[in-house]
Amino acid sequence: MQDFDKISLGLQQALLKGLLRRVTAAKQSSFEDLATLEKRTPLDIWIEVCRANGIERCTIPEYVWGSEFVGGASHAPSSDVAAN
Repeated sequence: MQDFDKISLGLQQALLKGLLRRVTAAKQSSFEDLATLEKRTPLDIWIEVCRANGIERCTIPEYVWGSEFVGGASHAPSSDVAAN
């Protein structure tokens, strides 16, 4: 797993824009609301955004999710995302 803070600024921006696009396209007000709507975890959404940008997976920046989501076991990816 790559450290978000150590990937290029351009890739960081692409990941964050990807998250924002998903949230706004679903007309939700937060990433957590999007995950709830899709019946998935916030980490599932993050992993998909990472993969869409050519990264298998990277850490979730704390300032995006808050400390309760960063590496939290209760927010492990669902079996669908983890299997892919």
